[in-house]
Amino acid sequence: MKIKVFGLCLLLLFLTGCGKNKAVEETELLILDIGEVSLESGGEIDKAFEAYDALSDKDKADVRNYDKLTAAKEKYDELVKTDITGTWCASFLGFEMTYCFYPDGTYENFMNSAAFENTSGTYTFDGSRIKTSTGRDIPAKKVDDRTLIMTAEGVDITYTKQ
Repeated sequence: MKIKVFGLCLLLLFLTGCGKNKAVEETELLILDIGEVSLESGGEIDKAFEAYDALSDKDKADVRNYDKLTAAKEKYDELVKTDITGTWCASFLGFEMTYCFYPDGTYENFMNSAAFENTSGTYTFDGSRIKTSTGRDIPAKKVDDRTLIMTAEGVDITYTKQ
């Protein structure tokens, strides 16, 4: 009789997720649902962290794929840091300057001066430099979602996202 009861207990543990509670299982599923990380993954990552943070310390230890969640967050943060798509404008010494960076890796640059040649081409941004197909290598830093600082001739110029 003791063996049957013990076997029944083991079977119940197996069927209920080896002793994990439902919140742990749901957290693991939320982490799995993140999938391939992109700029659109922020909401899913936040939701998984909220679920994880709501767990007790004991339950947090039972989440087997927490490392995948932290890796997804790191990758997402890196994508956000290097994403400068959009229209950025600055005023400097009476000049209005505009950079338009497009999702396909192309850009256009405009200035309200006949002495300045508007440019366009392709670009890359690694978080510290914008390199263009026209040969420009511009030191740059994305401060936040609305502020980009580019350095030209040793002068920092602050661009604001429109």
